[in-house]
Amino acid sequence: MEDFKDIGDMNILAGIHYTTEKRKPISALSIDIHPQYDADIFANDVAIITLASILPENDSRIGTICLPPDDDIGKNYPSPESSAIAIGWGSTSFGGRPSTSLKQVVLPILETTKWPCNIYVTYSQGQICAGQLSGGIDTCQADSGGPLMVENADSRWEI
Repeated sequence: MEDFKDIGDMNILAGIHYTTEKRKPISALSIDIHPQYDADIFANDVAIITLASILPENDSRIGTICLPPDDDIGKNYPSPESSAIAIGWGSTSFGGRPSTSLKQVVLPILETTKWPCNIYVTYSQGQICAGQLSGGIDTCQADSGGPLMVENADSRWEI
């Protein structure tokens, strides 16, 4: 979020699949960065952006996603052995150019206390470790900031 010190620099595009689509950008009204955000260890690397205008309710390309319930915070959630979906316009090869079409990948949730997660996870109370142990498919550069989504027991998507 350090890249957006001036809220006027931020435009939000909703409901696009291809980066070449022409849609009217929505301005951001405010950005609320988590009060315990720590850039050194990537703790609480999350922000809420309040839009200056309401998103259209009748656009099938725009959906909702929930935050997990408060009683799941601090627990082993999502559980290891479950899966999550990451989406983004990141590059499809290391060092490559960002994709022009929205990509998605299904990633297994891994235990943060076991290898290889215990090497990379610096804040286990608030970070999730997900990925293929065999490699080959994952998120990449320019995917950061995109959602990691989990379907809960009620078939609702949570971020």
